Amino acid sequence: MSLTARNGGVSLNSLLNTDSNLITLLLGILVRFRCGRIAVKADVKGMFNQVAVTPADSDMLAFLWTSSVDRQPDELIRDTFSVLVCFPALANITLRETVKRKDMAIAQIVNEAFYMDDLYWSDDDEGVVINAIVDINTKLKTGLREVCFELRKCYQGTLSLVNSVYAKTVY
Repeated sequence: MSLTARNGGVSLNSLLNTDSNLITLLLGILVRFRCGRIAVKADVKGMFNQVAVTPADSDMLAFLWTSSVDRQPDELIRDTFSVLVCFPALANITLRETVKRKDMAIAQIVNEAFYMDDLYWSDDDEGVVINAIVDINTKLKTGLREVCFELRKCYQGTLSLVNSVYAKTVY
């Protein structure tokens, strides 16, 4: 399968949206990550194999070849074809749209602090960090589960901070 192959002058690559960079620039994330006194890091588990396809759309991913004409084509429920080309943008827009519907403050953190499937965020105020982590552990995790993403490996600074977050978070 070639994404550059043309049919009637149109290729799959020519149909991809190239208007804006949906992936936050790494340099900006790293600079902001180092600005705050208290750092938080988290990861979305298996993000690049997690975008599910609705049953109504699964025909669009049907294989049109088969070893037997008597056999129905295989159908996929995960998007596997766009992984190499546009999946980072697809996964990021799924992540951003999901959190935007849940909470604008968390959406701002996601927009400023996610690079691909990793969250790098920091702040100087322990109270802000505690509240953000609690929100990340509840609102963001709930929202991500709706689109098959699982936030894990949420690490933050000091033991007292960990204890404060644990006391406020329902796991």
